[in-house]
Amino acid sequence: MGYPVRDENGPDSEWTVFQQLRIVSENSKTRKLSGIRSEHGFQSYEDIRRRVNGMSRSIPPTKPNNAGQLKCVATLLLGGEFPILWMCAVSLLNLTQVPLNVRWSVREMINALEDTRPIALVYDPVYQNIVDAIRSKYGHPIEVVRTDTVAYPEQGSQGSIETTPNGSQTPFGVFFTSGTTGRSKGAILTHQSFFVQGAAKLEHVGYNINTVYLHLVPMFHVGGASSAVAVLMAGGTHVVDDSHTFSADRVMHLINKFKVTAFAAVPTMLRDIVDKVLNTSAKVTSFDSVSTILVGGGALDSQLKTQVLSVFPAAAIIVAYGMTETASSITFTDVTARDHDDSGDVGQPPSHVQLSIVCGKESRNQDQGATGEIATKGPHVMQGYVGRPRESATVLQDGWFLTGDLGSISESGSLILRGRRKDMIKTAGENVYALEVERKLAEHPDVAECTILGLPDARYGEIVVAAVVLRSAGRTGWEEDLRSFLRESLSRYKVPKQIFSMWSLPKNANGKVLKDEIRRSLTAKL
Repeated sequence: MGYPVRDENGPDSEWTVFQQLRIVSENSKTRKLSGIRSEHGFQSYEDIRRRVNGMSRSIPPTKPNNAGQLKCVATLLLGGEFPILWMCAVSLLNLTQVPLNVRWSVREMINALEDTRPIALVYDPVYQNIVDAIRSKYGHPIEVVRTDTVAYPEQGSQGSIETTPNGSQTPFGVFFTSGTTGRSKGAILTHQSFFVQGAAKLEHVGYNINTVYLHLVPMFHVGGASSAVAVLMAGGTHVVDDSHTFSADRVMHLINKFKVTAFAAVPTMLRDIVDKVLNTSAKVTSFDSVSTILVGGGALDSQLKTQVLSVFPAAAIIVAYGMTETASSITFTDVTARDHDDSGDVGQPPSHVQLSIVCGKESRNQDQGATGEIATKGPHVMQGYVGRPRESATVLQDGWFLTGDLGSISESGSLILRGRRKDMIKTAGENVYALEVERKLAEHPDVAECTILGLPDARYGEIVVAAVVLRSAGRTGWEEDLRSFLRESLSRYKVPKQIFSMWSLPKNANGKVLKDEIRRSLTAKL
C-alpha cells in the first residue's frame, strides 16, 4: 500500500495538481531523487517545478469561454515528458486542460474545440498540418503555441509566478469519451476527482516513493492522466519514451534500462508485448523489476494472463474497472493468483466510491445477484458534460452517475460486470449479456479478437451473432469448433447462431470496437 506525500499544513480542499508538485519538490525524500527519467536524462521534481514556472509564461492571457464556466487550453501532444509538465503548468494558472486525442480526425478535434472554446491550442510541431487544417475550418479565434517555443528552466527561474490555487473543486480537465455510437462528449473533471482517484491507486495498486512508473497509456486518455497524477502524489519516478509511439521493443528496452517497477496497459498492449517477447529468438533479459501491472480498458482473458505472468514473473496483476466520467477506476481486483473466473468479477470499490445497482426506472437495489444498471456516487464523478446539459441531466441523477453498464453485487461485495446495457441481447425471451459470451469466446486459441452482438430476427426477436478475427485463416470446420467450445460452458441460447470471420474489427480512436458499424455490415449480408 502506498501513501501520498502530503503537506501537513495544507487542507485537501486546497489540493491541486500543481500544489502536489510543490509538495514533492520541497520534500527531502523526493525533491532530488524522484522525477522524470528518459533517454535524454533525469529531471528532479525541483527541476520540474522550475521548468513548469517557465512554461506557464508561454500561456496567453486567459478569459472564460463563451459559456462563462471554463478557462480552457487545448493540447495536441505526443508522449514523452511534455504532457506531465503541461498538466502542472495549467494547474499552476488555474486553467483547465483539454487534451485532444491525436488519433482523431480533424472534424472530431474541431467538435471538441467547439464544445470547450479554448483560448489556445498547444501542439507538437509534428502535427503542424493538422493544426493548419483546424485553423482553416474552426470558426472561432484561437491562439496556437508550438511546444518548441515554450519556455525552458532558465527562463522559469527568473522569479516565480505561482498563484494561489482556487481549490480542489476547480476543473482540472475536460476529457472526452470514446464516442462509439456518436459524437464524443467532454467530461468535466475536478482536481478533487483526480486527488481521490490517485489516492485510490496508491492504496489498491501500491504506488509509492520507490515506484518507477513507465508511461504507456497516452495522457489524452483519463487513465493515463490519472496514473500520472497518482505517481506524482506518491513521489515516485516517471519514465517516458522520447520516441513517442508505443512499441513492444521500446517497452522491453525501457523496462530493462530504468528498472521499471510498474506500468498500466490495456489488453491489446499486453498482447503485443508478450507476443514480441515469447516469439523472439534472441535471449530476453528478465523483467523481474516489474512488481505491478495495472490493466484497464478491456477484459483480460486467462490465456493472456498466463502469458503476462510468464514474461513478468514477479508482477502482481491488478484489473481495474472505470470510465472517463469517473476519472478512471472505480473498482480494483488482484487477479494474479486467481483461478480462471469468467464471472465478470471486477473487484471492490475504494472507500470514497459508492456503488449501486439500478433496477427499473427508480429502484436502486443492492440485493445480491440482482442485475441492473451500475450507478456510482462520490467526489470522483464528473461535474457534467461540457456544453451538454441535456445529456448531463440524463446520466447524473441526485448525485449518482448512471454508467450505462449492467452488473450486480456479489456476496463478498464485489462488482460483477455483465456488459453494456445497450449490448444486452433479447432472444426468444432470454437475456444474453454480450460480454459473457465474448469472454468465453476469447479463450479459444484460434480467436485473436471477437465481439458479440444481436441482429433482428422475425422469429426470435434477435439472434446472437459473433464477429471474429482468427489467428490463422483457411482452416475448415472452424465455425463449428467455436460453437462446440462455447456449448461446453454456455447455455445453448447464448451460443451464436452465426459466426462471421473478419480480417479486423473496426475500432474508434480509443481502440473500442464499433459494434454499430459491424451490425450494419452484417445485416447487409443476411
